[in-house]
Amino acid sequence: MSDKTTLDPNYGHYYRTVLEFHIEDQRLCVPLDRPVDTGTAYDLNCYCPGPGFVVITAFNPRGISINEDQNEARQEQLEVRMMDQRIPYLRCDGLDPDSDHRERGIAVHMDRPTAHDLGVEFEQSAMYWFDGSRFWLVPVLARGRRSEILPKGQKTHSGTTTIKI
Repeated sequence: MSDKTTLDPNYGHYYRTVLEFHIEDQRLCVPLDRPVDTGTAYDLNCYCPGPGFVVITAFNPRGISINEDQNEARQEQLEVRMMDQRIPYLRCDGLDPDSDHRERGIAVHMDRPTAHDLGVEFEQSAMYWFDGSRFWLVPVLARGRRSEILPKGQKTHSGTTTIKI
C-alpha cells in the first residue's frame, strides 16, 4: 500500500483563501485570514447545509496543478456523487486573494470522518470545516499538520491554536 500523505507545496496559501459561497443569485465572500464576524456566521448558518459543514474541492489533487478539463471532470464527479446520494450542497469556490486562482468546490453538511474519507478519495491535502462560528483548516493528506482554527493564530477556548480533530 502506498503512502497517501503529501507535502503540499501550496499549503501555506490555504490560510489566506477567500471562500466565495454561491447563494441563489448572490455571492458571500469570506476571507479566512480574519475572524468570521457575527453577521457572516449567521448568514452561513442560515444558507449553508446543516449545522456545521465542510468545504471541499476535487481540484488539484495533492496540491499539484492539473489542467482545467481534468479539474472540471474531477469536480463533476464530486458533485454527481452528492446528487446520487441525495446530499444537498452549495457551491463554494476557494479564491487566492493575490491572484486569479480559483478552485470550484462545495459546502456540504457531513460528519468529519465521512468528509475526511471523501477528501482522501479526491486526493486533497486539506479541507475547511465550519463549526457554526469559525473556520478550521483540517489536513487530509498533508503530512505533519494538525487542524487549526482560522485565522492562523486564533485560540480555542482552552488556549491552543491547533487541535486533533
